[in-house]
Amino acid sequence: MKTNNKSFIPSSLPHDRKVQFMDIMKHRYMLLILCGIMIFIGFLPVIFAYGVTVYISNASVFSKIVESYTTDASQQAFIYFWTINVSFAIMIPLLMLGFVVLTGGLRIYRLLSWGEGVFFFHDFFKGIKANFKTGLLLGLFLGIFLFIIKFKLHFTS
Repeated sequence: MKTNNKSFIPSSLPHDRKVQFMDIMKHRYMLLILCGIMIFIGFLPVIFAYGVTVYISNASVFSKIVESYTTDASQQAFIYFWTINVSFAIMIPLLMLGFVVLTGGLRIYRLLSWGEGVFFFHDFFKGIKANFKTGLLLGLFLGIFLFIIKFKLHFTS
């Protein structure tokens, strides 16, 4: 069998990150799309929960829901305040789940940038297995940070 020795000559390899990125985009485009879809599926619960929160926070929708329970304005404000805060507290574990899935995608991206072979599902789940604690912690910190920010915003308004 004849081998092609030209492909590993240093002059034929990508010389900077821009050329390497374009090479990956040309040759492994569908793998990048698949990785993006998996990460999107991981963050889909967060997107859905945020959409529900925005829908609930709409004043006209919320007033119709709360008016069936009480007519007192202070009780309505109290219910609105805690409904929004609970909905953002629910997003904390959802963000943790999304970041765990993101760790699998980041392993795929790292292997692609190093030019190594990628077996998508094996490497994706290997990345999750190796880095799920990091993903949980990052998701927890981001979730708590967002909760505190939203709590302060709704508390002061």
